[in-house]
Amino acid sequence: MPEATPAASTETVPPPATRDWFPRTPSPVSTATVDLIATQILPTAELSAPAAGKVLIEKPFDTQNWYVLAPLGGRMSLDGGTLSMAAESQKVDIEANSKIVLPSQFYMEVRVDLSTCTEGDIYGLSFWRGSNVGTFVLDFNCRGQMRFRNLQEGGGRLLRDWSGVRKLAPLAPAVNRIGIWAIADRVDIFVNEQFQYEIQSKASSGGGLSLYLNSAGKGSSSLSFSELGIFEP
Repeated sequence: MPEATPAASTETVPPPATRDWFPRTPSPVSTATVDLIATQILPTAELSAPAAGKVLIEKPFDTQNWYVLAPLGGRMSLDGGTLSMAAESQKVDIEANSKIVLPSQFYMEVRVDLSTCTEGDIYGLSFWRGSNVGTFVLDFNCRGQMRFRNLQEGGGRLLRDWSGVRKLAPLAPAVNRIGIWAIADRVDIFVNEQFQYEIQSKASSGGGLSLYLNSAGKGSSSLSFSELGIFEP
């Protein structure tokens, strides 16, 4: 006697969950020699971030001011003044280049919401891209460290190697504010309004701005940039 055929199941199978690429967070370098940047790192002094002066660029996070093109394996969007980047177990470099040209002197602040971060991930910003003094790059990693580089067509220089950052919230999820004060012949770096260090430089002719996330591909990597302000120093 043949076995009875089981009745078809009427149970509804839910669709697969949709990944939230941008979850909300709670409130190695070329060493070619260049002669445009002073090798001396000035002693750390207790300086205060300058008060925001005249706004130099209205609505700097407007979609018309940025090229937002995510590479294969990554996600990027600019919406409502928030630039979000994410990658899932993919080794990928995600970079948003701005159409904004930063002047020779400015004070800039940007908020960084770090949602998820894995060993080897690097994120940050570059400014004065393509200027007469090269491109300056400020990097951060998931261990709460920061480094500062200068890149030229013929190579680059490590201005400050990876080091701890005072008052930085290091582990995701975290919210931090990065400040850059470029005035006269120096560049001052601030994190959460805490002065970190000062580096001397020849006067810049001005140049471009970009924000980025370099995912190491070891897990989920996601962050967002917002509250970008560019002011007179």
